[in-house]
Amino acid sequence: MSSSDILANKRVLIAEDNKINIIVARRLLEKWQMVVDVAETGLQAVEMYDDHDIILMDIHMPEMDGYAACEELRKAGVSVPIVAITASTPIDEKDKVVARGMDDCLSKPFVPELLQAMLISHLS
Repeated sequence: MSSSDILANKRVLIAEDNKINIIVARRLLEKWQMVVDVAETGLQAVEMYDDHDIILMDIHMPEMDGYAACEELRKAGVSVPIVAITASTPIDEKDKVVARGMDDCLSKPFVPELLQAMLISHLS
């Protein structure tokens, strides 16, 4: 099974408030044939979650940060992978995001190959 087969038609929720980051991520994910939904706040991410295969969660967002949104989703029984997207270095954040219920951490700006590899590892 190729990497494009693994990602094709998988539903991803991007929780991100920066318009440029949304455009870049959407382009990449759609190029890999993923189905993309966007929430611009942590609260929207919690309200919009509906059988997505993976969530890419910015840590710093208005209304509710990524940590609180993740905690709410986990309390609601959501078990899909949640990947923290942060401007901090992953080394600084990795332990913290895992302790708060997230599965992985990717720093911004992200390298497309690293994002793709991370998606494949969580969706295989």
